[in-house]
Amino acid sequence: MNELNQSIKYNLLNVQKTPTETRIVDLSDLGIIQLTGEDTLTFLQGQLSCDVRKSTPTQAQHGCYCSPKGRILANFIISTDHTGVAWYMQMPRVILDKIIKRLSMYVLRAKVKLTDYSAQSTRLGIVGNQARSLIEKSLPTLVLPDSILSVAHADGVIVICLGPNRFEIIAPFEQGNHLKVYFDKAATWVSPTYWQWLDIQAGIPTISAETQEQFVPQMVNMDLIGGINFQKGCYPGQEIVARTQYLGKLKRRMVLIRIETTETVAAGDTLYSQSLGDQACGMIVNAVPIEEGIFEALAVIPIDLWNSNIQWKSLQGPLINRLTLPYSLPEITAK
Repeated sequence: MNELNQSIKYNLLNVQKTPTETRIVDLSDLGIIQLTGEDTLTFLQGQLSCDVRKSTPTQAQHGCYCSPKGRILANFIISTDHTGVAWYMQMPRVILDKIIKRLSMYVLRAKVKLTDYSAQSTRLGIVGNQARSLIEKSLPTLVLPDSILSVAHADGVIVICLGPNRFEIIAPFEQGNHLKVYFDKAATWVSPTYWQWLDIQAGIPTISAETQEQFVPQMVNMDLIGGINFQKGCYPGQEIVARTQYLGKLKRRMVLIRIETTETVAAGDTLYSQSLGDQACGMIVNAVPIEEGIFEALAVIPIDLWNSNIQWKSLQGPLINRLTLPYSLPEITAK
């Protein structure tokens, strides 16, 4: 296997210099909950923010699992196998056990089985102008998807399109190892930090142990990326999520920012504004170093303070600089 390059700076700078190079990432830091049983669809529909009926063998979607207070416990991509019988929820592996335990409490007499599928599968990320052709050559029977969150299946392997020339592969463990060997001959292995940066650039949040129960879904733009359905029935926190949407109570949104500091920026770090004194005004959702002394991050910040100076970790900390997300922020642009 090619030597794993841990330098996010190298990855970010050289992706522009070598646009035809394919990069591959081991996504074992992500875990998967597998749900099976004849009552699975009904069970999930009553637990998640998305309309699970719209997750099909050819279409995945974003979603949230919330507390009764409407705060996100986990967000995920949900997909199914080629038959639509088994469902897969992908989220950070470090919170997987906690979410399985909580969901299991509500199964009761329903015919639903929850399993940690992480050790039985291989998760790989592939990005680059040659990613499509490489996947198609490795899985000749696959008809590769081309729209975001579209899904294709071949020989038990699931491929999800996450953007132009960006795909995720979920494969049974042994088959995944064969794919690793195949891709190793034509792709450069890079750090998972690079994949995390791609999510940040796409404005896709990842709720971690540090940020569980900190945000209602709209604060991290889940409504803007299709992670909430406001016409479906009840689920934990639904009343608060709906009230936030229809009564105009949303005062914070997630934005893309850059911070220059020699310290480490991390999920859960607080943000401050002079107008609020020592009271924190925002929080980092996800952050990665893009080069020495520079971090890019997603952060939840009050809409009415965006034209003010906002600082990281303290009123004496470095100022944050706002960058442009790939989708519009209605409340902010309406100001």
